[in-house]
Amino acid sequence: MHTFLCAVLSEDFEALCSRLSLQLTLPFEQLKSTTAHRRMRFEVRGRRLDVLLSPAHRCLLLRQAPREEEFFVVPVSATKLALGLRAGAEAGLLAEVVHSLCGEQGLHRSTAADPGWPDFDAWEELVLHDEVRVTEEFAPTPPCAQENAFWEEALSARDDEIRALKWRIRQLERAAAEPATGEPQGQEPDLQPAPGSLAELGRWACRYAERLVVLPRALKGARKSHYEDPSRVFRAVQYLAEDYWRHKCGELSLAENEQALLRAGVSLSGSTTASVAGMQGEQYFVAYRGERLFLDQHLVRGGGTDPRYCMRVYFTWHAASRRVVVGWLPSHLSNTLS
Repeated sequence: MHTFLCAVLSEDFEALCSRLSLQLTLPFEQLKSTTAHRRMRFEVRGRRLDVLLSPAHRCLLLRQAPREEEFFVVPVSATKLALGLRAGAEAGLLAEVVHSLCGEQGLHRSTAADPGWPDFDAWEELVLHDEVRVTEEFAPTPPCAQENAFWEEALSARDDEIRALKWRIRQLERAAAEPATGEPQGQEPDLQPAPGSLAELGRWACRYAERLVVLPRALKGARKSHYEDPSRVFRAVQYLAEDYWRHKCGELSLAENEQALLRAGVSLSGSTTASVAGMQGEQYFVAYRGERLFLDQHLVRGGGTDPRYCMRVYFTWHAASRRVVVGWLPSHLSNTLS
């Protein structure tokens, strides 16, 4: 079980150490002024407790043996610390102390996934070699803010659908007002070529509103993209809205879908496993229609991870709405292998 708590300000590091020292009757107070790291071992309530304290790096790690519970106070940015607890189903010494601490300090359990932090021994190596590095992107989000972000993305996706439907209505009204062209009724008008800039992806994708939705996170990735051939991204999204959609709806055979992939110049495969995705925070998960969806599929073109030459389109099929939900593109998301 992995429990990650709200991030706190770096200035709270000494206060947290002091509070823990009182609850565990450990001599942290006399170490507050030191800048060197210290590794210590204590007996607390008949249990062995390993402690790694490094004020210079704002790191405090505790490990209880033999249960192997671990509690972290580690930096996640220049101004924030994160608290994390790794424990089994049966609460041990550290779980009890941490829950008590959180109650006193008004902290709340976060729903953020395990960001894949190093274990106790690995942290010690980082401290010894002065290799502790921090970045905002790994900071766990407080529950209320995370919930707000979830609904913000969900509502934004719904707004995109509404705009797409309005676009479709205007297209139909325009077609109805134009003189007949002699084409059979129901035939789709030829689509205009895709724009040259990925910044136009959202507007362009509106034509497929009944089959596909590109979520705000993916549109943001598109706007910031350095991919050298935007037309390939448009072609990949077009494949999802046309051939893949027909395949999922039973209108296109597996062999025909394979041919469509060849024409689009991409391959289709699973993005990663659910367990690996859980180690990457929320990268592989999106909010859509009040649901939390796993981006279990991706289109692939190019190897490596260089954003100029590597293209990935991460998506999933939403059976209830019969839509393809695109959650990220065109760069490579993190996993344990790349």
